[in-house]
Amino acid sequence: MYLKEIQGFRVIAALLVAIYHVWFHRVSGGVDAFFVIAGFFLMHSFAKQERPGMAEVLRYWQRCLARIAPSASVVILATCVLFLTLGTDMQWSGWVRSAIAALLMVENWWLMRNGVNYLSIGHSPSPFQQMWALSVQMQIYLLLPLAVAAALAMLERMGWQRHRARVLAVVTTLAFAYALLKTHQYQPAAYFNTFARVWEFLAGGLLALIVPKLTLPRPHARILGYLSLVVLAGFAALIPVGNAFPGMAALIPVAATAGVIISARNGGDLRLLNNAPMQWLGNLSFTFYLWHWPLYILVWNRTGSPDVGLIGGLAILATAFVLSVLTWWLAERPFRQSPLVTGRPVLAFSVCALAMMPAALGAGLWWSDYTLSRQRAESHRQAVLQGAPAPALVPATLIVRDDIPVSYRDGCYQSGFRNSELVECSYGNQNGATTVVLAGGSHSLQWLPALQRIAAQVPDLRIVNLAKSGCTFTLSLDGISVDSDPQACLDWNRRAIARIREIAPRAVITTGTRVGPEGEILPEGYRAAWDALAGIPVLAIRDNPRADFDIAACVSRHGADASDCTLPRNAILRDRPFREENLPAHVVLADLSDAFCDAVSCAPTRDSFLIYRDSNHLTATYAARLAPRISAHLNAMRIIHMKFAGLISGATASGADRAATPRPQPVR
Repeated sequence: MYLKEIQGFRVIAALLVAIYHVWFHRVSGGVDAFFVIAGFFLMHSFAKQERPGMAEVLRYWQRCLARIAPSASVVILATCVLFLTLGTDMQWSGWVRSAIAALLMVENWWLMRNGVNYLSIGHSPSPFQQMWALSVQMQIYLLLPLAVAAALAMLERMGWQRHRARVLAVVTTLAFAYALLKTHQYQPAAYFNTFARVWEFLAGGLLALIVPKLTLPRPHARILGYLSLVVLAGFAALIPVGNAFPGMAALIPVAATAGVIISARNGGDLRLLNNAPMQWLGNLSFTFYLWHWPLYILVWNRTGSPDVGLIGGLAILATAFVLSVLTWWLAERPFRQSPLVTGRPVLAFSVCALAMMPAALGAGLWWSDYTLSRQRAESHRQAVLQGAPAPALVPATLIVRDDIPVSYRDGCYQSGFRNSELVECSYGNQNGATTVVLAGGSHSLQWLPALQRIAAQVPDLRIVNLAKSGCTFTLSLDGISVDSDPQACLDWNRRAIARIREIAPRAVITTGTRVGPEGEILPEGYRAAWDALAGIPVLAIRDNPRADFDIAACVSRHGADASDCTLPRNAILRDRPFREENLPAHVVLADLSDAFCDAVSCAPTRDSFLIYRDSNHLTATYAARLAPRISAHLNAMRIIHMKFAGLISGATASGADRAATPRPQPVR
């Protein structure tokens, strides 16, 4: 079946995806339209066969691979070259892995595992992220034809051919219920989940079975078609639905796509879609979709801002169009018409695999370059940790994203968005007589490397880690926001406080203030949590500066001394964020702000050390460098007793810390 309106509709869907990405930074529903169309033609292809078998499945796979392989290979290869040569190296670690995932058509699963991880919040996206939709399609193309062929054959043997639409309607409903469940549980992961997306393909397949029975007068069909176009083009601009996909919100683009298909089948004659230019542009829609994203991310990567402006956005779309034309004429069109891919399936599959080899070579070369550069950077970092001078930036921007506390790697923190169960681990001496608890969110957890450095010199120090991503150590969320489910965060804190009282540690170490868009505050919920630990000393470390941009990326882009990467101190830190008389007697506030800022500004680097790994989290290396400062406070609180030896060249305690008295006063 060939419907001219659907060919033109592909152009609209691809253009909407690009426009919403480049200027609105949100989803458009265009990808959902692609999924419905794919399911529609898949089911139509198989349903017209009396007894579809493996031969029909192989031919379907052959057509799909011949259409996808050349353009995907060209775009992946070009993206590797672009970002290897023009992109900043800071995100190579994730990007090169994303390239491999795109090559293997598992980009969506890679994004589920890494792209929605808490550590990735605030980072610019992967230049291969658009490949998630193609990965979902390829996985569906692999599995769904087998399932459809088997189901149709079974229904024929049972004599239920006339019930095909009813059976598929039930299956589609169950698949949609699964999507709703996954969206409710954790929408960012559900968005990329193949099984949460399959209902959209099934909806297209169901439409293929029932649309021959749906008849409309031609004027009504035309109205339905144009109304569906308006809905698809505008609903995402008017309604904030991005966090509801692929659940209820996805019904809108699915229904709009169904409306266009029904209109086309009933002679709606949608001139906006079925004219000759749109038919030609339809050939480019897939490749245009693939090209627009890496071009947009390259501009974002070089400028540091997702806002490219009107002219910049138009330049991106125009470049994507030109590259789409070149890819179509030089790669996709001749490849699809080649006898090598239109003949025997085995030969066609082999040729398609060979067509992906340039992309594999590009990803492989990037991986090799990244691996060698990473080894050199890590060797330099380790040497500096052992006391060697730091003539170059430490850690190097190439490895800064991975310069994180060990708990992110061994799983010793609560990462579940709605999970409030405690995850507890110990570091240092597992049987040590001196126990301290590190409690809170990521801004508490970032001090673990410093405590581990102290534990290396205090043989009986045991560090119990209680951390939850996106949360903070508080009993109230009034006046603050968290990146975890609010109720789960509060429940986790109540459990953490109960567990701390059971442990009865020598001290609890946590974050003492909160730096947010409104500046620095000491939330009442923090005080309430400290009050709940009456009798247990609390070392509350003043929060470090936070930026509204990626500081590490700025350094990678502009250099360590760039003024663009420096923050004004008075806009971030208050002179007196807390008052001594308002604090419980067992709480000591540690002010380490001079490790980040001078009297005027807060720099991204200090003494060749890169302070931040993103917009607000410390690198593990810099946190470890501040171990003498933390040690001085623990000494003054009589938690430990030691004369600290500097861990890193230049990492000695400040004069104020060296002079700390046995009975410290809260820092003003």
